[in-house]
Amino acid sequence: MLRKISAILLLIIAFAHGYQIDYKLFRLEVIPFYPAKAPLYEKEPVFVRFDVHIKQNKTGIKKEILLKSIKIKPYGEKVISYSQKRHIHPEEKKLTVKNVVYYKTGYNRLRFLLWFDTKKLKNFLSQETLKLLSKENVLENKQAVYISEIPYDTPYIGSFDINMQLKGKKGIATLTIEITGKGFPHVPDYRLIVKNGTSKKIGFSIDSSMGYIKSVQKFKISYLEEMEVLPVTFRFFDPYQGKMREIKTKTLRITPPVNTKKQIKPLSEEEKTRLYIKKFKHLHPELFEEISPYEKLLNFLLHYRHHILISAGLILIVSLVFLKRLTEKYISPSVREIARLELKSIDGFKKLYRYLPEKHMEEYLSIIDRLTFRSEIKQLKGRILYIKSGEEKFTPEKIIKTFEEIKWKIIDEHIRRSSKKKRIITRLYYLLGRYSDAVFSLGFLIVITGFIQFFIRNFPQHTEPLILINIAVIVAFLFYMGIFRKKSIKVSDVRTAE
Repeated sequence: MLRKISAILLLIIAFAHGYQIDYKLFRLEVIPFYPAKAPLYEKEPVFVRFDVHIKQNKTGIKKEILLKSIKIKPYGEKVISYSQKRHIHPEEKKLTVKNVVYYKTGYNRLRFLLWFDTKKLKNFLSQETLKLLSKENVLENKQAVYISEIPYDTPYIGSFDINMQLKGKKGIATLTIEITGKGFPHVPDYRLIVKNGTSKKIGFSIDSSMGYIKSVQKFKISYLEEMEVLPVTFRFFDPYQGKMREIKTKTLRITPPVNTKKQIKPLSEEEKTRLYIKKFKHLHPELFEEISPYEKLLNFLLHYRHHILISAGLILIVSLVFLKRLTEKYISPSVREIARLELKSIDGFKKLYRYLPEKHMEEYLSIIDRLTFRSEIKQLKGRILYIKSGEEKFTPEKIIKTFEEIKWKIIDEHIRRSSKKKRIITRLYYLLGRYSDAVFSLGFLIVITGFIQFFIRNFPQHTEPLILINIAVIVAFLFYMGIFRKKSIKVSDVRTAE
């Protein structure tokens, strides 16, 4: 009786705070049902429902089609994630949208956006009406609610039950840990403690549907005559009781049948060891496979890939910085000034003139003359697309390469009488300056990839999204190297052809 009265009161409140949206050809009536629970906590599943009715329909389109085109989703920076379930009632011609939203802490009006997906309505309605339908309407609670911070340091939020089942026969057992409940989809990744046996995890899954969680973790266990699995504990914050809770499984055992204990001849220690090794091999066959040194190395690299990648990336970045500073000490100020000269504009090319020795003067003046006076410069947004001199066409890559060669000839002329060691150091300094940004970017990419691989290894339940993130990072790096680092030349300080 009390539940019925509460439902009626909730319905009255919902109607009182309903929305009327006029689209000229029809009117939309939206009835929201917000949670009456208080307080709400961060990462607690918040259940919000909307009932949508179409009134005074003059479009000539069936209500079911219009209802299918309605889109509703939570909006705001405090939304962590959400899931949604939609249903159109054929008799009532009503759309029900059930939402489960996880929020961050702070004041919140539980804001949602409503609009129409007009793709399927284009052939039936005018552009003016379609534009009106595609406009986003804000649905929000009239009174802001405060999403409280969790008062305890725990990543597990909800109300859960835990169950552990053990089935064994002839020295091999299967153990299942099942966690069910309502809450945030994150549960502990268990490791078993087994007396007189060895365990191996063979499965871990988390299914989340509209705030309800089901997690299953499976283990294979090898044992001898008897075995004992110690209890596992799950501590979590229960937002419905506002306190930390601890649930615990019972100790599970497998023992020989009582009536056969006296009939079975006790095994010797040697026989027990041999039997256990046999069962251990069944549980961990990969440990007894004969593999080649190449496969061992490959497995080692795969196992420690995150350590190797992070170390390699950091070593690359640190080595780059260290070598630049070390080689800089052995370079003369004049050579250092030439090496640092940026060749990204015609003005930069002209600055090479002041450092030119007599023997390279004619070659340099010939190139400058062809590029700036006896040529047609094609540009776009202040940057060279190409320079045409006679029948020959010069791209920015070709121009910069030409002047880089001249710059190195100038540097080489300065160090021609220096020792072999100093010439090698100068060459290294020049190359580091030319390619340092690309090497640094590569090192940064390797470090990020290493950290992603670390999370993949430690959080296998999130493998797929982490792999997608890794691919996105690599694609973004290649895009950056191909687009943003593409060689270009400014022409703001030079004449251009019409």
